[in-house]
Amino acid sequence: MVTVPQTYMGHLCGLCGNYNGQRNDDFQLSSGQLAPDATAFGSAWKTTDTPCDDTCPKDECPTCPEEKVAVLQRPNYCGLLMAPEGPFGSCHRMIDPIPYSQSCIHDLCMMGGDTHVLCQNIQSYVTMCQHAGVTVGAWRTPSFCHPCKSLHCRPKERCRPHGAQSRCVPALVATCWAWGDPHFRTFDGLDFDFQGTCTYTMAESHGNDPGLVVPFRVEAKNDIRGGIQSVSYVSLVNVDVYGQRISFRRNEVGKVRVNGEVTLLPVLLADGKVRVRPSGLRVALETDFGLRISYDWNWHLLIDLPSSYFRHVRGLCGNFNLKPLNDIPEAEHVTT
Repeated sequence: MVTVPQTYMGHLCGLCGNYNGQRNDDFQLSSGQLAPDATAFGSAWKTTDTPCDDTCPKDECPTCPEEKVAVLQRPNYCGLLMAPEGPFGSCHRMIDPIPYSQSCIHDLCMMGGDTHVLCQNIQSYVTMCQHAGVTVGAWRTPSFCHPCKSLHCRPKERCRPHGAQSRCVPALVATCWAWGDPHFRTFDGLDFDFQGTCTYTMAESHGNDPGLVVPFRVEAKNDIRGGIQSVSYVSLVNVDVYGQRISFRRNEVGKVRVNGEVTLLPVLLADGKVRVRPSGLRVALETDFGLRISYDWNWHLLIDLPSSYFRHVRGLCGNFNLKPLNDIPEAEHVTT
């Protein structure tokens, strides 16, 4: 799968088409002319660095026996694409299902009936229908093209189909916050007050779960304000993730420090896996795995964490096990 931004619209060529919003001229050659059919189109775009042969003598090309074709045309196989009253009937007027059904039968026959190939072919047609603005009916079932049945997710995660594959997604997102002078609430909902002027671990990943491939750490430093020794507020937030230290300091509105260097917002880090941007009167850091930190450059810190880290986090934000009574912070979480 190749995804490109809209800035390339009208500036592409190759087997993926010219990306100009029109389907009827996607067989465009490098000369600007249109190929008469898919075979000529595909052959014209072969590269010169690898020898290949697009031709196949008719008597040597692999074919699917008629009896297998008859089986694969049934509604519980590729024939599902053609069923007028099936889940894709609403799309037939927009996208011709015949080429997709023929391709499905050929691929499935050549691959010995691999159901993964079947699901990929059907998903290809579904994708085209969705791009055309057509809503298709439900076609995955627990016994048909449901990849979640073989995927084992962590606690508090759910399996969701993603194309012909599947992936585990968080079942919930919990929020921890520090605000005021200061007040705290853990991911599990325990409220407590704690006065101190050190730097504290708010939340950090821990454990040996091989699925947690992205370790992170969030720190907050409290400072005395107004000369009242018994009152402190969050004045510095440090986030360690993907080998970067991102810091937010009180009153540095519109700025962020990356590994100690002051930088204007917005900022993309770690090849786009970390995004830091202004969000209203706050600064927001978001990662590709769902961690989100928000700070108002003054005294209010919010940390959102997906339940993929269920029971694999510690610090003043608690252990995220949905049991608030065992969230009491430990002294070891003071860092400086």
